[in-house]
Amino acid sequence: MMEPLPVSIEQISDSEWVETPESVKRYLLGRIEQLERQYEELKAENAMLREQLRRNSQNSSKPPSQDQGNRFKPKAKQEKEKKKPRGGQLGHEGHEGKFYPLEACETVTEHYPERCINCGGRLQGKDPEPYRVQQVEIPPVVPVVREHRFHALKCACCGVRTRAWDEVIINGCRYGERIVSTVGLLSGQYRQSHRMVQGLLDDNQPTEERQPFGGLAKDHEGASVQSRGSGVSVPVVFA
Repeated sequence: MMEPLPVSIEQISDSEWVETPESVKRYLLGRIEQLERQYEELKAENAMLREQLRRNSQNSSKPPSQDQGNRFKPKAKQEKEKKKPRGGQLGHEGHEGKFYPLEACETVTEHYPERCINCGGRLQGKDPEPYRVQQVEIPPVVPVVREHRFHALKCACCGVRTRAWDEVIINGCRYGERIVSTVGLLSGQYRQSHRMVQGLLDDNQPTEERQPFGGLAKDHEGASVQSRGSGVSVPVVFA
């Protein structure tokens, strides 16, 4: 029966050590030193890893999402098998758009098939529940133009011409509230350039009545009115 091998260099007797060749001694001592150095390195690395495992959001700057208990856990195979199929589920109400009432429809067009899809025979009668499709359209944009005429009349007593005057209309903006609000919305909230907004307004006018929306700014006039009859500038006199 073979004797058990020594587990440390101290278990080697002096007589055996003396009989050991010098080359073997140098190898054994070098190997022992190398293994001890590796052991110390692995021991330090193990301590560092244990310290990292003990860290969490309570005792370090790690976020709670990186805590050991909050990490992602792969789903079990049974959960994958129970996954619902794609598309609408049984018993779920759909989200189809509601129809407008017939009173809101501009036109109602009835479509009837003329011949049978199977034998080609002529078809007659009515379907009590036809398949309905409603198309919604934006009405054409037609500019509403309001012209204001300020007349000047000559007094029969003193000869002074008095012109009707409205400071808000004459010195105000040449465009109405809706178009000014639309321009502000497009150029402000939607950050469209002035050129693009002006082009959009120009393109939405009827071709035969198209007038360029140049400037979109207030057109201020002076406090005097040029009299067409006399050709001289006279002050405005309110009647």
